[in-house]
Amino acid sequence: GKTDKIDTLFYTIDPTDLQKESKYITYTISDIRKIASHHKNLLEVRTKKDLGIIKKAYSKFCKLDLSYMDFINELHMTNDKSIFKETNQTDYIPLYEGKMIHQFNPYFGEPTYYLDMEEFDRHILSKELNRFIKSLYSQIPEDYKVRHIEKQRKKKRTQLGAVANYLFGVEFDLLQEQEKLEIKEKLKQYIKFDREFFRIGFREVASDTNERTIIASLLPKNIGAGHTMWVEIPKRYIAEDGKVGILENSINRKLFILAVLNSIVFDFLARLMVQIHVTKSILVRLPIPQPKEEELNENRDYQTLIENTKEIITYYSNDFDFKVERPKTKEYKEFLEIENNIIVAKMFEISYQEMEYILSTFKVLQTKRTAFIETLLHQYRKVAK
Repeated sequence: GKTDKIDTLFYTIDPTDLQKESKYITYTISDIRKIASHHKNLLEVRTKKDLGIIKKAYSKFCKLDLSYMDFINELHMTNDKSIFKETNQTDYIPLYEGKMIHQFNPYFGEPTYYLDMEEFDRHILSKELNRFIKSLYSQIPEDYKVRHIEKQRKKKRTQLGAVANYLFGVEFDLLQEQEKLEIKEKLKQYIKFDREFFRIGFREVASDTNERTIIASLLPKNIGAGHTMWVEIPKRYIAEDGKVGILENSINRKLFILAVLNSIVFDFLARLMVQIHVTKSILVRLPIPQPKEEELNENRDYQTLIENTKEIITYYSNDFDFKVERPKTKEYKEFLEIENNIIVAKMFEISYQEMEYILSTFKVLQTKRTAFIETLLHQYRKVAK
């Protein structure tokens, strides 16, 4: 036969609930295709309100496109431990772990380990070169990817061979070993390490019952990151007329995405997938606004989010040189957070009743920041439809 919808019931501990059809949460095929187009799985929602909010969010925004912003684990806390230093020195840089950050705060905790910057660069150079080669290979014209051997015969070049042909006009696969080493050495001139940029980082270890689940911050330059934190890939290599360019994610994009990640509405959506780990595979399954640069520059709400986020970050650190005044009080910093939460909720078209319900699910937050929640609800009542 054919099934167009399915009745579900999650997190029930009373067997008699199975007889109460009013408690059933109905998924349709179109719901599943929209929410989980790849996995075709059911989110374990507790109420009909959950599913209604989810459907609204997925109808409003697409899932995160990795060409808009991508994330990686940079170093493994066990496999890469040989380069970790237990004591700091003047020329060392901190190794960041998830426990060192909180929302908007890159200095929540002290580092346990440090890195010698030159040794760190050498350690990850091969990974960065592979990323560089793969990126350029996907962009260069097809002519550079094949070699004509005889008349009407072609042989596909390796990715490295194609990139070498594009940049230096050489047949890499036909070179002597020493010449190949020289070409690989020449490729290093194009490399820029991620540590040279500001990056978004978010904790991997989390819970759907903590005060907050998504914990994200902007990270300072010249740090390494362990695998308990996912860090943004801040730039892409661009092939330009036989040359190499670098396209960096704009600071406006970073600040906008950071504001959304740390919002209560986005956190609510993430909690429906997260149990004890927040990973990239979860992030790319969530709906998130991804405005173009011109929209970031022209949309008033987007600009408010960006400017507020600058001030909130400056409350914790001046390392980012945002040229905004540091909030003088914690109360004003929280006012900016509330304004950000209201803007993001409006972007998702959340009603006042839905916002009230969403906040009711954050039990720990209700206990720890009662005044914050009450103020947020009071302010949202004024602007919500």
